[in-house]
Amino acid sequence: MYVRQSEPPTDDFLIEFFRTARPGSIPDDAFLDLETIRSDLEYHGFADQSPFETIDALPTTENEFVNELARNIAEHSAPKELVKTCFLLVGHSTKKDVYVSTNRSIPIAEDAAVASGNLDQARTIAETLCDIGLHKVLQSGADARSIALGVRIGFQTDARKGRSGTLYEDAVEEALQPIVDSLTADGYDIWLDTQYTTGYKPENKDQEKQVDFAIFHKETLLVAFESNCYTTGGSKVSSTEREYDDLSSKMRENETAFVWITDGYGWEWKESSTLREAYEDVHDLYNLAMVEESLEDDLRTYFGDKFQENNQNTLDGY
Repeated sequence: MYVRQSEPPTDDFLIEFFRTARPGSIPDDAFLDLETIRSDLEYHGFADQSPFETIDALPTTENEFVNELARNIAEHSAPKELVKTCFLLVGHSTKKDVYVSTNRSIPIAEDAAVASGNLDQARTIAETLCDIGLHKVLQSGADARSIALGVRIGFQTDARKGRSGTLYEDAVEEALQPIVDSLTADGYDIWLDTQYTTGYKPENKDQEKQVDFAIFHKETLLVAFESNCYTTGGSKVSSTEREYDDLSSKMRENETAFVWITDGYGWEWKESSTLREAYEDVHDLYNLAMVEESLEDDLRTYFGDKFQENNQNTLDGY
């Protein structure tokens, strides 16, 4: 038995899904993580000698740039911070403690030679930054702080990928928890867990599947939930659909429901064939608007066939 009680024809489901789906998971005011950007810029500007001020004073012709930067690194009150800031300006993530290329590696964060004022090592770093093109970046006329701001904003592209999934999971949990609380208040002996590792292995995978959310009766898994928000389509969507189809089939064999909650611009009509397959294969497919509209009633009906209608609120067979 499926959780979803409404069984519209596939074409009608697709129309309703696209009408109500949210295009993404990141609100406009969270598109930029300004707090992290501000904190990072404050770190690079915090020293007796601000790295930004030192870099702004550098000449931008090649030989003079190398000589002056090497001297500043060797004499700076916070040489590591200066070096990390220089590498930031050429787009090297401050989370990576080592710069590597085809012909060299430089330990940016922990370089005892730089800390001790070793001019030869300082010159090696300055030459590397010149080879990368820092002096050409500075020839643009923008000050170092503005360049750093632009780089940090650019880094947000990768950061948003992880933040998107987290924010969508948060939104799903905010929708699921009140539903579980309402059912619990009405006597259903259930509880919600997060990041639960099931005993099920998807086809061609060795590890047991961890689902985003799970509803239990005591220690019995009743409903597993996965949540995904796709801002782009492609092979990832198709492979996930195949995995969830396999997983839901295996779970239903043990009277466990599998619900897929998904949104995103990636499901636009170019992916409608995959969405069609997902609905017809998994069946228990919702977007967040559908969760808020009908999931609680669907669960009441679904659990109604499992829970005994008495004051003990126990589950048939358990």
